[in-house]
Amino acid sequence: MEKIKIAIVDDEDDILKSISNILLKEGFEVFTFNDPNIFLKNMDKNFKIFFLDANLNSNLTGIDILSKIKENNNDTDVIMISGNSDIKTAVTAIKLGAKDFIEKPIHLKDILSSFEKLVSSIIIKNARNQLLSAMLRRSEILGTSEVIEHDPDPHQSSEHIHEYAFPTQQKQTRTPHTPT
Repeated sequence: MEKIKIAIVDDEDDILKSISNILLKEGFEVFTFNDPNIFLKNMDKNFKIFFLDANLNSNLTGIDILSKIKENNNDTDVIMISGNSDIKTAVTAIKLGAKDFIEKPIHLKDILSSFEKLVSSIIIKNARNQLLSAMLRRSEILGTSEVIEHDPDPHQSSEHIHEYAFPTQQKQTRTPHTPT
């Protein structure tokens, strides 16, 4: 299995080193960026997970970068980190698609807990995509029939198929009850 690529964007070298050491020990491919502009030039490297500081000492905020990440690929997962953000920043980050918001000082258990959830989510997404691909391949093999291709009312045909496939489920119709 291919290693998951992770980008960490923070202007504090200690944070970059701490998080990258944790993730490298777990066997992931980690890239660190202390300059958001350099990160933006490298954003297309198929990163699956981002750790992103909300308050960068730059002309760009973490929220700006989060927006650019999501514009580029909405299927990526972002964990925001911050030492002095307010609730409004956290809510904005979550609304823009961040999966988690961790406050500094960062604790190992917080990083691993948040990260474990994301990796599980990625594994589930990959399994779902493989299943969908297999189903599409199967439907290509089965094809269609002339009856289905030339059916003037495919909705009605699907109702007939449903009735045939599930004969015990009868349609329920409501009749008005008149008091006697």
